[in-house]
Amino acid sequence: MYKIFYLIMFLFILSACTGNGSTDYSDYEKELSDKAGYDVHIIEPDELTLTAANITTDDEVGLHFSQVDGELQSGSVEDERGDDVEYVHGPYAGNSEYRISIQPKPDDFQLEEYKSDEMEINDINGHDVAYEITDMPPEGFFGIISLDELIIHTNFHGDADVIEDEAIDYIEKLIDAYEN
Repeated sequence: MYKIFYLIMFLFILSACTGNGSTDYSDYEKELSDKAGYDVHIIEPDELTLTAANITTDDEVGLHFSQVDGELQSGSVEDERGDDVEYVHGPYAGNSEYRISIQPKPDDFQLEEYKSDEMEINDINGHDVAYEITDMPPEGFFGIISLDELIIHTNFHGDADVIEDEAIDYIEKLIDAYEN
């Protein structure tokens, strides 16, 4: 009898400790979606945490992920283009390892014209993705995902020799979340 009790307790404790590891960002997703006028999905990369979520006056959503939250900053209210930025989460001090910006896709959008000359276009999960991998500082993966109604810019910092597979896996998750 005691063995069954201990077995049940062990399984209960084990299940409590082995959650999926991702955080529930549904409140931030709802707030950003309401403000942007399109659905926003926050997909947490492996071993990274959301450290900032914001929206600009032109309905561009920015998401930043890193390993460490750091301390809450007194965030700036303007981005580098001079647009007002409203944070719904963060920003936290430290460098973002994954940065994503999401914006509505203009009717006349052509990825070939929009991408940089160094980027190549590949099909990932049925969508055109322009990207380049650079080993020059800042080392990493830089891409543009062309979805049906949105454009997602990706900026993943990391070792150029290993970041491509991680970045493409993450882009597949983004495409699944936004197109399904």
